[in-house]
Amino acid sequence: MNKFLNYINKFSYKLNTLESPNQMGILRFAFGFILLFEAIRIFKTINLYFYSYEVAFRLPFTNWLPLFPEPVSNLIASLMIIASVFIIIGLYYRLAICFYTLSYAYFFFIDMAFYNNHYYLILLLCFIFLFINADYAYSLKLMLFPSKSKLQIPNWNYIILKFIIFWVYFCAGLVKLNTEWLSGDVMRSSLLYSNDYTYFKDMNIDFATNLLTYFGLIFDLSVGFLLLNNKTRKYAIIPILIFHITNMFSLKIGIFPYSMIIFTIIFIPPNNFTKPIFNKIQNILSHSKFCIEEVNYNQQYKKNAYKLVYLFILINLLLPFRHYLIKGNVDWTGEGVNFAWRMKSNLKFATRYDIFMYDKQTKQEIKSSLNIHDFHIRTSIRQPIYFIQIKDYLLKKNNRNSENTEVLIKVCCKFNMHEPQYLIDTSLDISGLKANSFKHNFFIN
Repeated sequence: MNKFLNYINKFSYKLNTLESPNQMGILRFAFGFILLFEAIRIFKTINLYFYSYEVAFRLPFTNWLPLFPEPVSNLIASLMIIASVFIIIGLYYRLAICFYTLSYAYFFFIDMAFYNNHYYLILLLCFIFLFINADYAYSLKLMLFPSKSKLQIPNWNYIILKFIIFWVYFCAGLVKLNTEWLSGDVMRSSLLYSNDYTYFKDMNIDFATNLLTYFGLIFDLSVGFLLLNNKTRKYAIIPILIFHITNMFSLKIGIFPYSMIIFTIIFIPPNNFTKPIFNKIQNILSHSKFCIEEVNYNQQYKKNAYKLVYLFILINLLLPFRHYLIKGNVDWTGEGVNFAWRMKSNLKFATRYDIFMYDKQTKQEIKSSLNIHDFHIRTSIRQPIYFIQIKDYLLKKNNRNSENTEVLIKVCCKFNMHEPQYLIDTSLDISGLKANSFKHNFFIN
């Protein structure tokens, strides 16, 4: 126990040692462009994603979120583009990143049909950048306040970013440690039945399956450790570039590969960015000679800072494993799949997708159209809990209720290389059922 406490004390001390802000300034500049492209993506897809379809999937804690009128959403997205420019140049940075984070969170949570682990990563990084001092280097702020160019930043600013990038890689590897992945069934089914990995489809199926299965596993489990070690870091760069550049061309995963390549910079020791060339740029921006000064942060700030860092780390350590508290195979039931970095861990698609409503007295079918996006269909297949929200919408739309209406779900899915089977008992009336986000929902087979 004493050894553990000594380790915690040493780590707490390390969190509050001071480092050069140069590396963080470079990261802010590069991350700002990622945010710019994301804001443009949101602006272009607002109408398609949020205003063209009838159903929006919500988490229990986001039901209160209103869908703003489309002009308001367009205005928010436009302001996000402007905010990302201010983040890039480092002017009014704190205000800009605060507005951007809140706006990005709004569009992220307004419809979980469009949830993506990569968007979740961007949101987490935005949240981190809210609290770190990323505008003390290579920013226009230095022209207004040259003295800020002499300030150092606490080491936890770097450590928390290292943690989240390491954890994304490592969790992506951990979820592959199961028989479905290790047998090659996930990659084999992806090559045979999906449009993923198009550049590998012309290869011998067994060779491509083994290559993608075991390279992906070994890469995800090891690359974080290689980056953390000074002696092995250089050996990780080439695999990282190969892995992410391959993903750029073979998978439609947007900005994620670029983000992971950029944030590899965080693992380079900050003192590498205090060389004369970096200081010269600082001098030009700040109109003063660059000279690091010690800053004595008060003890209360230090105490609160590392407590918040520990809390953030603890939440992110536990969140991906909450599915162990829920009965069933998470990749089939989808219960606990969000916020868990389960990227490309299985292939699941519908061979039949039908929703029926019947009048309980007459037994006549109630015809009703349902205008939803392909993303809603795929998400309800991946997470059958959302069929409850579809059911609630259909009942409301047709002015029906569970007392006079029977709702049957007849959705058959193929899971990896297994034979298709029904997600939900086809004879089960779900009209009166409620979804539970914290335990297994019995209606999911």
